[in-house]
Amino acid sequence: VFHNTALQATGSGATSGLGAGLGLAGNTGQALTNTVSRNNIFHIWKGTWPSISQTSGGNGNDVNYDLYNGNLDLTGEANGVRGTPVYASGHGPASGAGGNYQLAPTSPGYGRGLRINNFNDDVAAPDMGAHQSGRPAMRFGIQ
Repeated sequence: VFHNTALQATGSGATSGLGAGLGLAGNTGQALTNTVSRNNIFHIWKGTWPSISQTSGGNGNDVNYDLYNGNLDLTGEANGVRGTPVYASGHGPASGAGGNYQLAPTSPGYGRGLRINNFNDDVAAPDMGAHQSGRPAMRFGIQ
């Protein structure tokens, strides 16, 4: 699981976020097992809940270099960053489907990702999340 972003938008009158309640976990009733995670943003709507959950029986996981705002229910993330992402102006939930999800230079996770060979090794200091700073808007679907 490399370079993903779980956005946490808020809506009119909403008392909680409108995004994920959990970041990375196994399927319902199953433990997270044999999973590798790098450079993701797991922004959940309730910071007291787990952003990453292995649950009982899970093993073989290797999670590190992720930005998360909740708790961790496993050992890992020695180089992870606990914090809330701050997006560049017009990016993140404000962009909607516009493809702009870059972190602001002041954000936790900005320039703190891991270089991954043949994936993001053209960047000296990768950002955590789906959209590298300085890159054009992401494009989705058939172009």
